[in-house]
Amino acid sequence: MVICTRSSLKLPPILVLGRLPSRGCEHTMVWSVITSWQASLTLDSLACHYMAFTQEEESQACKSFNAIYFGPESGQDHDVPLIVWPHGGPHSAFTDDFKMEAALFALLGFGMLLVNYRGSIGAGQESVEFLLGRIGDSDVKDVHLAVVQALKQFPFLNPNKMVLFGGSHGGFLVTHLSGQFPDLFKAVVARNPVIDIPAMFTITDIPDWAAVETGLSYSELEEMNATAFEKMRKCSPITHVSSVIAPTLLLLGSKDKRVPSSQGIHYYNRLLSNNVKTKLMLYEDNHPLNQVPIEMDNLINSVLWFLQHTV
Repeated sequence: MVICTRSSLKLPPILVLGRLPSRGCEHTMVWSVITSWQASLTLDSLACHYMAFTQEEESQACKSFNAIYFGPESGQDHDVPLIVWPHGGPHSAFTDDFKMEAALFALLGFGMLLVNYRGSIGAGQESVEFLLGRIGDSDVKDVHLAVVQALKQFPFLNPNKMVLFGGSHGGFLVTHLSGQFPDLFKAVVARNPVIDIPAMFTITDIPDWAAVETGLSYSELEEMNATAFEKMRKCSPITHVSSVIAPTLLLLGSKDKRVPSSQGIHYYNRLLSNNVKTKLMLYEDNHPLNQVPIEMDNLINSVLWFLQHTV
């Protein structure tokens, strides 16, 4: 017997039970639902579209990536505000599974573009390894292309009400996007974002991440040299901070050892110096900010930030 959870963007997780059939007949397996939710008619009426993209102008062999659009599908042009949401990792992926934040955003009328840029898992090892040495460049280009194509494919999306949402490497990407495309997005929410990779290298619990993702080899026996510093710095969002104009909410964990809060605090101070509207919320939590009261508080504040800047 096998017990599993089943969910989708429209359905919270339920438990299902099945009996394994004989080898070669796995496709005949019948699942019985053990737990169930009262279906939300509003959630069930939302659209969920898989989107495939190709970076035609690239000379590299790895050109394909994908995204999911989830949210309202209005019949009126430019009616729906869009949350652009790249995942963290960077080697993870969005799938059609339930996300509390996505459900809340959608019920409030936001559409979401969940982007699986090159480097995401689920598309083969070539895609995973492609991103090494290209963070802050190819992943940013992929998210931007996904936004451009989504606006063409879904005329109900409002290009003047687009915002950015992401945590960890997703926070790295949304701070890059707000700096590289300052006129495109109206607001940013970044949770424990990677801001300055060489500054993070000496204090994070994953210094190997900082080296490998920027295309460098890692050794515990060697200190960072000037070449490595420059490479890491070039990949970092802090290099574009002077171009940022979008109001930015930073959600940080004071106990975060993965991306220490000093990253976001430094970014916050730079934004203040540049007279950019910004707000910092520092929680007594670690990287995911997933203690229940803290998770609720930062989600509610994210919603309020987006509503305030898309009305």
